[in-house]
Amino acid sequence: MMNILLITVDCLRYDRCGFNGHHRNTTPTLDSLARESFVFDHAYSTGPYTTESLPGILAAQHSYNGCSFGNQPAWKAIGTDKTLATHLKSNGYETGAAISNPHLSKDRNFDRGFDSFTNLREDTHTKSNNDDSRLNLADYLYTIREQMRLRNSRVLNTAYAAYRYSQYRSEWPTQRAETVLDHLLSTIDEFEDEFFAWTHLMDLHAPIHPDSIKQGGLSSQGTASILQTDAARSGYQYTPYYADSYDSALRYVDTQIHTLVEQLKSRGLWEETILLFTADHGEALYDRDNVCDHPRQYHYDELLHVPLLVRRPGEDGERIQTHVSLAWLHEIISHFLEIEIGDFPARSGRDNIFAEDSGVVVSDTLDDRGHTISIRGDSEKIITHQPIKTGDQIKWEFRDTDLSIHYRQDTKERSPTVPEPDNSLLVEANELLMSPDQLPTLGEGFSEAMEERLQDLGYKM
Repeated sequence: MMNILLITVDCLRYDRCGFNGHHRNTTPTLDSLARESFVFDHAYSTGPYTTESLPGILAAQHSYNGCSFGNQPAWKAIGTDKTLATHLKSNGYETGAAISNPHLSKDRNFDRGFDSFTNLREDTHTKSNNDDSRLNLADYLYTIREQMRLRNSRVLNTAYAAYRYSQYRSEWPTQRAETVLDHLLSTIDEFEDEFFAWTHLMDLHAPIHPDSIKQGGLSSQGTASILQTDAARSGYQYTPYYADSYDSALRYVDTQIHTLVEQLKSRGLWEETILLFTADHGEALYDRDNVCDHPRQYHYDELLHVPLLVRRPGEDGERIQTHVSLAWLHEIISHFLEIEIGDFPARSGRDNIFAEDSGVVVSDTLDDRGHTISIRGDSEKIITHQPIKTGDQIKWEFRDTDLSIHYRQDTKERSPTVPEPDNSLLVEANELLMSPDQLPTLGEGFSEAMEERLQDLGYKM
């Protein structure tokens, strides 16, 4: 048996990787790996933000058949017993994870099936006397961000940047890749048999650490300029420099992956390990509507189209043009390990994951504002939204009507049309639409410390 290493990167777009045609030298390590890997050119996330997408990767679970956490429908948990980790464990693998996203917590079952599970942003915080003031500050700063989005204010931007600078001098909201990957290697060193290891890197998730941007070498900004650029990003104010920050941070991640590969080689594990590299979702970089983030109901492909490469030692790779969902990752792994496909909620319906296109890829967002579904076949993608109540609207242009996009030709999604009511993809999407109160719930909700950590990352609780 071969080892399995799954690397997921938060907020990584398909088109910012060099091996997918980006004009900047963002991913030289991954570019080299891609030349000997199976590269899926049409891989899509199950949702546009982490708690809609990681249940898809780890458990083949969409939001429409998932569960909410603490009766908050926007924040999902893994509600199925079957996960990649349980499936591979039943096939004789040791399992371990080293991650740092506070959403991916044990109380939401993201540790299900892992023998070892380290989340460097798990809520192990003990309440202290100043916790209430810290939580109030996080809530206050979230309010500032919302005001920044309503009006361009230098005072608000400076206040926001000053707060980030205080975090830069103390504790940043995320852990950098070098720290997370050190924990991953420590986990791998504990394994005695074949293993499945997973890591999730947060370096592209805003706010991006200034040192990661500077070490990436693709941006000439200093710390103060980086923080002002991030303040503009947070307020949906266009700045050409944020794309530089993003690309440079990606180059930093690529460098850390190179270090990881070298460490695996020195341990004699590299040629015994299948590597899967992908992202939970992408990131909007002012592609339209001055949006620079990953809003929950935003179903354009800058958020849904993600890189996916699979390197199996000893095999020549190729570019794969069939469309795949990350909810089918369990099938891809089973194919390369030559083991039976597990009984997961989502299946491709194909005899072979590399077969000609058949079936559809579904991505969805289900929260207290309604249900958005994007569904795609071989060439067409439909986006539809069902609001909670009549007249409830979301910001993006498809709020008033369904959209049809021929995504393989119209890669920037600039020329949508209105689909006919009997469009087969639209009919299938409408059959999946549901209300958030139909979701089962798990757990009692977030602690105050966890709410603070999530608000620091831009999540309103």
